[in-house]
Amino acid sequence: MRAAAPDTFLDAASLEVTNQIVQYGWETGQSKPKTSSSEGIVPLDPDTVLVLAQHLARQDEAKARLGEDWQDHDLVFTCPDGSPLHPADVSDEFTYLVRAAGLPPITLHGLRHGAATLMLAAGVDMKVIQHILRHSSIKVTMDLYTNVAQEVAADAAQRLASAIPRQAAVHRARALGLPSLARDHNGQCSARRTSSEQNKTPGHQHRRPGARKWAARDSNPEPAG
Repeated sequence: MRAAAPDTFLDAASLEVTNQIVQYGWETGQSKPKTSSSEGIVPLDPDTVLVLAQHLARQDEAKARLGEDWQDHDLVFTCPDGSPLHPADVSDEFTYLVRAAGLPPITLHGLRHGAATLMLAAGVDMKVIQHILRHSSIKVTMDLYTNVAQEVAADAAQRLASAIPRQAAVHRARALGLPSLARDHNGQCSARRTSSEQNKTPGHQHRRPGARKWAARDSNPEPAG
C-alpha cells in the first residue's frame, strides 16, 4: 500500500488504495489494482487511525536510524529495512497470529467477507458496503451477501415483533369490550369475551343515554325512533 501523504489521509480518517504487491512466481513487483473500482478511498475508524499513526512514527524512527541503508519504496508496510513485504511472509505471519489468539482458521481474504458480514449485521446500507469493498457494481455485493442480508432482515422482523407491546394491546381491546383470542385446554384458539360482554343478555344492546336506534335491515338505515 502506497501513501504519498500519510499525514493527510490520517487527518481525514481515510486510506487511499493506489497500488498492490503482485507475485511473479516467487518474485514480486508493484502494479495498479486489477480494476479501476479497486482503487479509491477507504474510511478508517478512530482506533485504526491511532494504530497507523503509531506505526508510521516507528517507521520514521527506523528511517532516521538506518539513514542511507533504508530502502525507500514509499510504502506504509515494509520489512525492517524498508524493502517490500513478500505476500507469503504476510500470510504466514497472519496465520501465526490467528493461531496464537485461539481463533478459527481464516485467510486474509476472508477478512473482507467477515467485515462485510459484520457491517450488514450492524445495519450498514448495501451501497455503502459496495463502496468500502470497492466492488464494481452493487450486484456483485448483493450476489455475495444475499444470504447474510436475508438473515439480517429476518432478525429485524423478529426485533420489530418483540418491540410491539402486545399485552398492552390486549388490555386496550378488553377495555373496549372487544373479544380477545384465548387457547382452550386442547390448545385451540377461541374468542374469549370480556366479563362485561358475558353479563349482557342475548340481543340486548347497551346504549349511552340519548343514543338513537337505527333500523338493522334497511341497506340505507334511517332513525327508527
